[in-house]
Amino acid sequence: MGNITAMVRGTAKDYDAFVDLAERVSALVEKSEPGTLRYECFVDDKNAQFVWHEVYQDGPAFFQHNQNLLEAGIMEEVGQLVDFDGMTVLGDVTDPDVREALDQMGAQILNRQVGVVR
Repeated sequence: MGNITAMVRGTAKDYDAFVDLAERVSALVEKSEPGTLRYECFVDDKNAQFVWHEVYQDGPAFFQHNQNLLEAGIMEEVGQLVDFDGMTVLGDVTDPDVREALDQMGAQILNRQVGVVR
């Protein structure tokens, strides 16, 4: 299985608290998750809508990220600060454990049909 690319969309209930949280999560990822290849948050500050763009090296990196957020108490905080609109995963997900986890999260999985990557 290759990289796991996810786009997580939602709206922040408290914009300033959300930005603070996003900065703390990014610092955690930078410090402790070498398998998280990309972790970016894009925000429309006019309406507090956001997209997290996440790329994980593989299934273990995906699970490590989620475990880190749980252990740090961040998942509970996210639940209080965010109304999620959904998650879209781009690419074939062949690892059954990752597939099951994504299904439990309600993720939409879009398989690649065509394209050019350089």
